[in-house]
Amino acid sequence: EGAGAVGNLSLHTMVSPKYRPFWENLRASAEAHAGPGVTLEAEMVEDVKLKKGGGNKMRGNHKKIDLIVSLLREAIAAAQVGQGSDGPAAVGALEPAPPRAFVCWLDATSLFWGPLDWRPGPEADLWFSREGSHGNTQQQVNLGFLCAAANPKALAFFEAVSARIEKHGAWDQAVVNDFLAAGVPPVSWAPVPQSAVEMLSDRWDDCDEGRQAGLLKFISLKTPKGALYSQYLHFSRNGRQGKCPPSLKGRHRLWEAREEKKRRKAEARARQKQKKGGGGKASQGSRAHLRGGGQGRRLQRAHASTLESP
Repeated sequence: EGAGAVGNLSLHTMVSPKYRPFWENLRASAEAHAGPGVTLEAEMVEDVKLKKGGGNKMRGNHKKIDLIVSLLREAIAAAQVGQGSDGPAAVGALEPAPPRAFVCWLDATSLFWGPLDWRPGPEADLWFSREGSHGNTQQQVNLGFLCAAANPKALAFFEAVSARIEKHGAWDQAVVNDFLAAGVPPVSWAPVPQSAVEMLSDRWDDCDEGRQAGLLKFISLKTPKGALYSQYLHFSRNGRQGKCPPSLKGRHRLWEAREEKKRRKAEARARQKQKKGGGGKASQGSRAHLRGGGQGRRLQRAHASTLESP
């Protein structure tokens, strides 16, 4: 559904001691800007030890997915109870069908920048926010904001995601994107419009006073002191008044320059590897040829000595 949609929207999240400042900021921004019908529900959890080395720091952690699974099971059970009726079937047929139930999730590293009047519609089992332009660009969706219909398909999907993470120590967002690309488990999905929810890289995205999205989800954010996050928090606390500082303008060009540098380095490494591989083979062939020539000359001398013997 688009802007102007009606109905309540309950957003679930999880908060650990480390992320409590984010939660406090999110809650204050919701009270100021989220608009009617939007509520926040937080599950308090313990801090987790982040992974080191290559790959995403949250790989192997399926806490968020398990919470979504639990919420879906509760919503499905509640819907089944609500469908039960002691009255005649004909009376029930005259009553309007209840709205489709959804479980919606929002990461605590978010801020409301304006009213969120978007609501998930019945045309998809799953709704995901798009990955940001300065995020994991090889992936389609970001799990910072999502809505899942309270039905068996959505439940089976997230149960499979949790099982894959547990088995392979994978990153939840990578697993979800892989499943969506493969179409297994079967489920219909649609993107949340960026006019409603936008992913922003705290490190690379520009500050823009005129952003249309009502909800901003920040990635590449380690603390509440992140530059872009702090600026939008300031806007949120001051009625969206003020201007973006020059230091938060034009940062996308730095990202583009970095990506171009990475691309050139990768190409140079590939050429160097190809050159070494070809040169190594040639050198080995030359040495083999010289060895063969030496053996041939020794055989010729031996043969000549045999002919000259009495």
